[in-house]
Amino acid sequence: MKRKNYWILFAILLLSLTSLSPSIDFTQRNSKNNNNNTTSPESFELQNKESSNEPITISVQLSIDDFNKLDIMNKRFVKETGIQAQLTNISENNAYDEVSQSLAIRESPDVLLMESEWVKTFAAKGYLLPVESYRKSTPDSNVLRSLLALVEWNGYQWATPFDMDPYVLVWQSKMLMDKGIRLSPSTNEEWIKLLDIQMQRKGKPLLGIESEQPYALAALIGGMGGDILQPEDQSLAWIEMALPYMYRVSTNDKQQALQSFMDGEMLMYLAPYSASKTWNDGLGIDFPEHFYAKSPSFLRSRSFGVSSQSSLTEQASEWIAFMTAYSIQQEWFSETNRLPSLSAIYENPITDSFDIPFRVDVLRELNSGENNSKQLTNNELKELAIHVNQLLTGVLKVSQFKEEMLDEKSKVIK
Repeated sequence: MKRKNYWILFAILLLSLTSLSPSIDFTQRNSKNNNNNTTSPESFELQNKESSNEPITISVQLSIDDFNKLDIMNKRFVKETGIQAQLTNISENNAYDEVSQSLAIRESPDVLLMESEWVKTFAAKGYLLPVESYRKSTPDSNVLRSLLALVEWNGYQWATPFDMDPYVLVWQSKMLMDKGIRLSPSTNEEWIKLLDIQMQRKGKPLLGIESEQPYALAALIGGMGGDILQPEDQSLAWIEMALPYMYRVSTNDKQQALQSFMDGEMLMYLAPYSASKTWNDGLGIDFPEHFYAKSPSFLRSRSFGVSSQSSLTEQASEWIAFMTAYSIQQEWFSETNRLPSLSAIYENPITDSFDIPFRVDVLRELNSGENNSKQLTNNELKELAIHVNQLLTGVLKVSQFKEEMLDEKSKVIK
């Protein structure tokens, strides 16, 4: 009887086992468990990384020419490191909105090349990882402090500065010297003399200035020793007198305006440094260094950030380190004329051909102590651009422009 009961129990147990899903592989599960017991988490993560061929994705906003140059460097990175990396270029016109949307819907690339004024907004929304979380060592001491100020927020660094392309004042040096002004005006008296010279030029424009963004006017006021965010009466008075002689450059007539300057029709032109570097010899370049040292938001810099959604942060970190290395930065400047972010390049350039229009110590003095300068966000720069356009096109009077800048309740920078 007992033996019969044993057989019944055995049959019940067998039926219970066969009722389990046949897809479960106990041998495989036990094998994995045994491996977990003998392999450290670090080794297991390394094995996963080595066995994965998933490329890191990088989003940039570049001209076709610059994109092709970056692509060559990217292929070199892949060859040297074995890490796959895929570049994507999006239109510069709607880059901010496109990048913002991709981050919001969690479909962003691993690495983003972005305007530095985007960084704080994206960091505050949780879209970026702090640099300290993915870089074993942060070479902030090698980066111009002026640029670091733009990517720091809430006690952390959220991106790695890559390059910059500030506006400069470009002069017809010979014409000015013939009129008794050496190089470029440096005193209020010389700026007034420049207007006196202009009166004798019979209808020719004094200077070319872009009216659709704030950088050119900021550089002009900076060149006069002022600050566009805190304009002084002296600078504004000069601008008011000079407005009738300004050639307001729009997107559609840039080539025409530039040709007019090259032909000697204008005494001065405000343009990005990268553009001015390719122009004719004999032109003087004035870099308002003290203004930029106090107001780095106008340096027009770009930085690399890592998305908080990335699962390939180590590979992304290696890619950023490669692109911000000394030799690559020097090469990028040679190819694009965009100024690099590493201070060492200015102090110890590889070649004698590296000619910069400013003193690096002036830029580096920013943040050497306590810094209270306002760093502008993308939206704040857009607001400022509206008021600059209104001033240059006559919608706003100079006095009204000053009120917009200085009135704490209604000014752009809130």
